[in-house]
Amino acid sequence: DSVRNKTAGLTKSFGQLGLASKVALGAAAVGMYKLASAAVTVSSKFEVVRKAFDVLLGDKGMGGRLMDWAKEFSRSTIITFDQTVTSIRKLLAYGISEQNIRPLTEMLTTIAAGVGTDRLPYLTLALGQVKSRGRLMGTELRQFREHGVDIISELAKGMGVGTAKVEDMVTKGAVSFDMVVKAMQSMTREGGRFEGMLEEMSKTTTGMWNILKSSWSIAMSN
Repeated sequence: DSVRNKTAGLTKSFGQLGLASKVALGAAAVGMYKLASAAVTVSSKFEVVRKAFDVLLGDKGMGGRLMDWAKEFSRSTIITFDQTVTSIRKLLAYGISEQNIRPLTEMLTTIAAGVGTDRLPYLTLALGQVKSRGRLMGTELRQFREHGVDIISELAKGMGVGTAKVEDMVTKGAVSFDMVVKAMQSMTREGGRFEGMLEEMSKTTTGMWNILKSSWSIAMSN
């Protein structure tokens, strides 16, 4: 009876509210529901990513540490958390070791900041395929070129030869994965075409907006 009376009282009180108050309460309830739903969705997504890291690395501890690094990285760059972890998952799937994931992710995202962050998946795919084959082939060379990375010129500069010589080496399968990584890293270091690009692009309006989005998603996942 006590519960029934309290329920009846609440119902009566709600019925006595004005239309504006009812609308406000309804809107607040809907807002809270959407916020809770969003938090659950984000939390579930983060859990899936972490478990994927665990499986790909074969070590639960390493997966958690890599996830923490991805969070910190995306909190300060134009590259969003989703873009970062998607790139990492691809690199891991192609057999990139855990110790090389961070420097290669930083390298790829720095270049992507310069040629367009939407090109990060394609650059990651191209590098992953080079890793899988063990050498740079025509298909990956075209992918790099199409997405703004002149890998041939950088290889030629590093080896002190002409671009025609490098083109011939690619045809013969003589350009290894390590040579490609070295050339791409030189693009992001002092004097390179993309030196400081990630930091500079992260200061733009788009960069700050992406940082805000990543920070919000990470906060919602906790």
